[in-house]
Amino acid sequence: MLYQEGLRETALDMGLIGLRALEFADLGSAPGGLFGRIYPAIRPLKVMMGEMSRSGLLTPRQRRTLGSLVLAQLLAPCTQRVLVHGDLHPSHLIVDLASRTLGIIDLEAMRTGKAATNFAQLWIGYYFADEELGREFRRRYFLASAMVIDERFDADVRAELALRSYSHVIEGMRQSNREMEEKARALLSSVLTSRSFDEICPEGAA
Repeated sequence: MLYQEGLRETALDMGLIGLRALEFADLGSAPGGLFGRIYPAIRPLKVMMGEMSRSGLLTPRQRRTLGSLVLAQLLAPCTQRVLVHGDLHPSHLIVDLASRTLGIIDLEAMRTGKAATNFAQLWIGYYFADEELGREFRRRYFLASAMVIDERFDADVRAELALRSYSHVIEGMRQSNREMEEKARALLSSVLTSRSFDEICPEGAA
């Protein structure tokens, strides 16, 4: 739907519904205990270890910025927990257009955590499809979900975007998907040089 002009409005609506469903879901549905505490640290550790074994993907300054972002994300307290999908992107939202109903699939990494994680992961799909679509998705989400946007939201979004875009760069290289790799590299560079999400995705841009 993201790439079909006539369905973009529906894509925006369904993406927001998916995020809101996770924010209002019963947290008892998620695995608890040790899994919820350990899993968020696995990906950053994997990325940082992978970066140490590669040369040329990040500059030393970018590597330090990435480390600072993800460390702060891990150490900062979660003041308002929601159900986190763990690997949320548009293809995991299954839409029945006839009935305008939505299903969410691939919940293996589901846990409790921060709303910023769900938003950042899903937002990338909209932004990669079209930057204007990403800006509109961001605008509507911020209006609809003000209750979960706290003082850490911006930094947590940037940390998740850094991890996600880094993984997309590696996946694009592995698949020889030049378009994915270039978009992910551009986003990663923007995240690691920006001081806020508004600099990455300015709401008022034309």
